[in-house]
Amino acid sequence: MKSLIDLIVDEGIVGINDPMLIEALTTGSWVVENSKHKTHSDNSRLALLGGHVLSLIVSEASYSTRSSVKDTSKLISTARSVEVLGNLGKTLGVGSKLRMGHGARSTGEGDLPSVNASALRALVAVVFVRTDFETTRDFVSKHLLNRLLKAPSGKPKSELQQWVQKTYSGDMPVYQVLEEAGPAHQRVFKVGVFVKGRRIGIGRGASKKQAEKNAALHALERIEEHNRT
Repeated sequence: MKSLIDLIVDEGIVGINDPMLIEALTTGSWVVENSKHKTHSDNSRLALLGGHVLSLIVSEASYSTRSSVKDTSKLISTARSVEVLGNLGKTLGVGSKLRMGHGARSTGEGDLPSVNASALRALVAVVFVRTDFETTRDFVSKHLLNRLLKAPSGKPKSELQQWVQKTYSGDMPVYQVLEEAGPAHQRVFKVGVFVKGRRIGIGRGASKKQAEKNAALHALERIEEHNRT
């Protein structure tokens, strides 16, 4: 599966060396470690713009299908969810393409949902700024919208548990801390979720609870990906 960056380049929206694309893939940790590069900014401004553009596209799509107010609100909330966008960004290979500081990379910053979510939003902004709203809407509809529509609920651990119990006759998912990294005030936990001893998802977070939630989201995304093939 092609990464989101490859899709943007292949569709002729920007070149691989476009300064705005580079900015979209630049994290704050890279800027801090490379402060001598005064011309470089992190992706926060683009992420802010991309978040608004994405919400508008999702709202328009929901309106055009005559969804109820409740369903529209739920979909907009999904499109703004750090966990959902983060796991979608990771699935689409965004995290592996990011420019990060060496320290941040060693502690797994590229796997964090917040980092992937910001980069995904920033990439949407790149498409919008370099083209127009209609082209951005078509790109999002083609590559992101369906995944957002099928994204897990706001309670991924409960949703995964229900799937496991139904699929494996009452078994329960088991969460296990695989790794802890970073200083005491900035720990990053890596958690795996297992079914019958087989790992079906992995997640990182600033707490064990958040890492477990992200592992469940990753597992649900993999299940959905498998169902589509």
